[in-house]
This record gives sequence, structure tokens and C-alpha cells, in this order.
Amino acid sequence: MRDAHDSKDTRWEYTYHQRLFAYEVPTLRPADQIEGICRQLAETPYTRRAQAITWKVWEDNTCYDPACLQSIWCRMVEEAGEPVLSMNVRFRSNDAYKAAFMNIFALVRLQEMMAQRISQLSGAKVRLGRYCHMADSFHIYGFNLAEFEGRLLGAIQKRTFEQRTMRYEDVREMMEEARPRILEKARNMGRQGR
Repeated sequence: MRDAHDSKDTRWEYTYHQRLFAYEVPTLRPADQIEGICRQLAETPYTRRAQAITWKVWEDNTCYDPACLQSIWCRMVEEAGEPVLSMNVRFRSNDAYKAAFMNIFALVRLQEMMAQRISQLSGAKVRLGRYCHMADSFHIYGFNLAEFEGRLLGAIQKRTFEQRTMRYEDVREMMEEARPRILEKARNMGRQGR
């Protein structure tokens, strides 16, 4: 995270994790919105109020890089007699080529973690439902267009669907191996130079 006291620091001013798990409002304690959603859905599975937001109007209207992810809305439905967690996410702006894949990957993993937490709180096994990803502006930046055309569009002609895609199972071991380093890096974000 960016050091607000260092004018040369160009890192992000926030993280989605911070906004979702420790949302700060002036004069209030940070709110863990994700835990709140899980508790709401465990206690009242039919609620339509289970949502988290990232936008901070007092900061983001003048922030250089305001939050792209705007909200997460969750709903429990029943399928074949079992509770299912569905999730809608809305982005203000989403880089279709360089960011969307990892955004979707991370948010589906979050949905999975939330289903596990709701299961733990409610005592009922909660399955994953649909994931709906919406973006007000879903775009490819001009400076990435040639690479996109060569790597992605060119690959459609040359490679099969299976060669162009990957399953989580194919990278699970690598992700699990990297998780401690990622968590350590996240814990230290914003602490340098203070």
C-alpha cells in the first residue's frame, strides 16, 4: 500500500482486502464486511441485504486510483434441498485483458471461503452457486492491444480450447505453495518507510 507521507510512492492507496475485511470510516472501528455477510446469511439465509462495498466517497472521489471493485452482493438459495451461495460483484472499471482473470479467480476463491464460513456458522453444508461478474467499463487499454491481438486472438486460431484454458486443479499446488509468501507480503503492505 502507498505511504501517504511519501510523494514518490506510486503504489495503490488501498487494497481490496483492507476495504472488505477492515473497512474504515472516520470515527468508527474498522468493519469486517465479509464476516458480516457470512453471519447475516448463516442467521437469515433469505436476506437480500448481504453485501459489502469498497467505495469511500470521502476519499475515492479525489483519489488518483479509486477502487475498481465496487460491491459484492451474496444470496443464499436452495437447490435440490441444499443451501447454495450465489455472488454478484460489480466493478466500476475492469481491465479485461490484464486484470479480469485474476479478479474473477480471487473473488470465486473468496466465495468458496465464504461458503465454508457460512457452513461453519450455520451447521449446514453450503455449496457454491453462480458467480456473476459485472463491469460498468470492461476494457482493454490501447497500449495492450497489440499484445492482446497476438497472444489471445492469435491463439484462438492455433490452439484448442483445452490448450488455451486452465483448471484450478492444474495450479492448485503452486497456489498453495505461494500462499504463505503472499500472506506475508500482504501483512507488510504499507509498512515500508514508516
